[in-house]
Amino acid sequence: MRFLLYLTCSVSLVLVCSGLASAQGSLVRTGTAPGSGDAVNSAQRAADTNRANKATENAQRGLGLGSGPSRNPLMGGKQPSLLMREVRQLRVAKVIDGDTILVADQSQAQYQIHLQGIDAPELKQPYGDAAQAHLAELLEGKEVDLNFYGPNALTNGALSNARVFVNGLDAGYEQLSAGFAWFVKEDKKAQTADEREMYQELEQSARNGKLGLWQGAAPQAPWVYRRTVQ
Repeated sequence: MRFLLYLTCSVSLVLVCSGLASAQGSLVRTGTAPGSGDAVNSAQRAADTNRANKATENAQRGLGLGSGPSRNPLMGGKQPSLLMREVRQLRVAKVIDGDTILVADQSQAQYQIHLQGIDAPELKQPYGDAAQAHLAELLEGKEVDLNFYGPNALTNGALSNARVFVNGLDAGYEQLSAGFAWFVKEDKKAQTADEREMYQELEQSARNGKLGLWQGAAPQAPWVYRRTVQ
């Protein structure tokens, strides 16, 4: 009787131990500690969020918004113009002069774009070459964002007006601030009041600082020059 009782207890103990070992083995085979799957998912969600935030930041910089690095201090915090109709990203194939570029899409179709709101010296005018060189250094061979306003759509074979941004910098802003262009007041229908004020202030600042073409005694406006050569 004692022998049978001892044998029964021994068998029970062996079964209990085997069960514990089996449970431990299952934990080892299924991998990591509880909650590790949640950690992996959280890391993935964080990575996705970071990518989304980066894309948003790039888009904002392309429109001159946000707080990213920019040499356009007056652009920070501006709201996008209500006149904006279309945004296209294309590559600058050539800088024609101080306010006109040739852009190409992925099919290599090319379009002429005039920088909205400015007029630079013609190439045969004083500082015409300098204005072209300054714009070429900024844009040539680079991807740019074209911001179209009003009825100005991208049309093959025609000259279209657009604000041109490269890495968050407004190319028209850069030409005005360096003293290589006039602000065109006649473009007021295609600009907001804030944009017109900003461009006018840039031209006046360059005049006061005698930058670029404003070093001359009496620079001739390009629209006046064009009338004399026609």
